[in-house]
Amino acid sequence: MAQHIGVVLACAGLVGLLGCQSELDTNTRRAPIKGGTLPDVTGYPSVGAMEIVLPPDPDNPTMMRDNLWCGATLIAPQIALTAASCVDENLTAGTLDKIDLRFGSDYDAGTPVTVVEAVLHRYFNPDLTGSYDIAMVRFTGDPGVSPAPLNERALTADDEGTTVTLVGHGETDNGANDFGQRNKVDVPIGVVDATEIEAGTDSLAACKGDSGGPVFGDMGNGEVVIAISGRLNSCFANARCTRVDVYLSDFIYPYIDRFEGNCPADGNCDTVGCRTPDSDCDACAWQGPQPPPDTAGADCQEDCPTRDWDCPLGVFLGGECTKNGDCEDGGSCIAATDDPDYTYCTRGCDLAGNGNDCPSAAVGSTMHCEDVGGGVGECVYDTPSPGAQGFACGTDSTLCRSGICEETICVDECDPANNSCPDGTTCGPSKVKPGTNVCLGQIKSGGGGFCAIHPAGARTRPVAPTLLGLLLLGGVMFGLVWLSRRWPSRRCRS
Repeated sequence: MAQHIGVVLACAGLVGLLGCQSELDTNTRRAPIKGGTLPDVTGYPSVGAMEIVLPPDPDNPTMMRDNLWCGATLIAPQIALTAASCVDENLTAGTLDKIDLRFGSDYDAGTPVTVVEAVLHRYFNPDLTGSYDIAMVRFTGDPGVSPAPLNERALTADDEGTTVTLVGHGETDNGANDFGQRNKVDVPIGVVDATEIEAGTDSLAACKGDSGGPVFGDMGNGEVVIAISGRLNSCFANARCTRVDVYLSDFIYPYIDRFEGNCPADGNCDTVGCRTPDSDCDACAWQGPQPPPDTAGADCQEDCPTRDWDCPLGVFLGGECTKNGDCEDGGSCIAATDDPDYTYCTRGCDLAGNGNDCPSAAVGSTMHCEDVGGGVGECVYDTPSPGAQGFACGTDSTLCRSGICEETICVDECDPANNSCPDGTTCGPSKVKPGTNVCLGQIKSGGGGFCAIHPAGARTRPVAPTLLGLLLLGGVMFGLVWLSRRWPSRRCRS
């Protein structure tokens, strides 16, 4: 057997273009795990496999497509965890009945169930690899096995190097075309990042057909599912696998609890013994699978503290908003510190992480993690905020909220009669918009005293005082003093 485990990551869109089957064909199996053991007959009974008849390719509807193989793990009596990229095409096309899910070490002899619903993570994008490649399928019928426990402990860099087990019914090596037998292989965790892990080596790895299959690890109390394999179209070392712990509280458990436990979605508001808040108690809670992106669901509530998952996709970090209910990712709508009329979506961040989890959404801008009280961090735009006075625009006036880009920076219109410009700038005639006055000049920082620019000139972006900045400023001042002694007529005003 080859040296890669058949735990192929989410496979949707990665099917081979070698042939076509209009119906499920059990005579053309492809492959399991590379470097794994012989077929695992008794271990990991919660791990099933899916053979999927894909809908026609919308870009080439006459092209015949191979069936898709993916893994799935039972996590509730009638719910299985898999990769979003395994089932997204059939969900969109309304062909969930073409997903043949079975549980057993041998797929052909496994127990079949009937898939009736699939739910993808709200932020999954089939055109992008990486985060949110996670989904659940709900089915009818008895799989005849018990659910696998899920990891609830947050993974950290300390878990790198830990041995985990990949399980799947995929290929045992590239091109082996031996799908259908459950295999396993032990591999080390290579990297742990915010939403994924890397697992596998050149000789022990996930392969085609194992997408959506589980990664098991012992977190101290026995083996639990710590991740699911992501997209792969071949055996691949250091395959990316979606962490489970990251998506438990907002996605996995709320969906499971809708159908079982003390607080199901039955129209009654229950508050006692709920693992996750009962969706019957809060109109802003996620009531069901998300609607298509361009259609608001019947349960959509626009005026919520953050975006209601029953609504179409809203605004992400850094995007303009009008209310809290516009903002995704648990965020809210706040005003820029330099312009109360400019409001954008923020979200929580890790103060201890020095704001590294606050990527900017606007070109040419940056964000930082700001302490908003009680040790709570919030992603905030640095000033100037996108499009504000002083924002770098080059020659592109569309980057400016005023629509005026004056000598590489955005400038606001002003009235010379009331001195409405920010400190350090002067209201003067615009060079690019005749007949208009705009705020010009260079901001003075730290009371130092830069050379004042002629009113028709431009100002630079404000610079945060840093040690390097102060040293540079000192050098500039020294140079100016030296020059002023040689050319007294060109003194700078402070």
